[in-house]
Amino acid sequence: MRAELPVQPFGVSALAFSPDGLFVALVASRLGAQPSEVLLVSAATGKGPKVLYRSPVSVSGLAFSPNGKLLAFAEGADALVRDRESGKWARLKGHANAVSGVAFSPDRKRLASASSADNSVRVWHLATGRELTSLQHPGPGGGLSFAPVGQALAAGP
Repeated sequence: MRAELPVQPFGVSALAFSPDGLFVALVASRLGAQPSEVLLVSAATGKGPKVLYRSPVSVSGLAFSPNGKLLAFAEGADALVRDRESGKWARLKGHANAVSGVAFSPDRKRLASASSADNSVRVWHLATGRELTSLQHPGPGGGLSFAPVGQALAAGP
């Protein structure tokens, strides 16, 4: 199966499939422009895009929760989480510099965010928005991944 994503004249900087495979979320910006949009497109037909969020600054890192109900991404020094059913947003603040990656824990209770600019990783409790822990890593990198059982978190380039 092949579907063309209707995102011209946009450049795509991040994308993620929903866990059920029905949708693709992507971060797009008009070529040569700073503002970014988070879009949702049908994976089967390419129909859409539905604009979920418009940002005046660069947006990066994009992840669906394991059940597909939440979508997280980075905007500046913050991580944003959108509940796809209610449309509600949560903004998680704590990084000193731009966030470059986000990842959900397998149990959907935590979100990790990484900043390659300040070499930090923060883990958030999603129900409360409270920061659970902050870690420093030795070099730049925004890659994040929870172990399948959620007891370990890997961070790196």
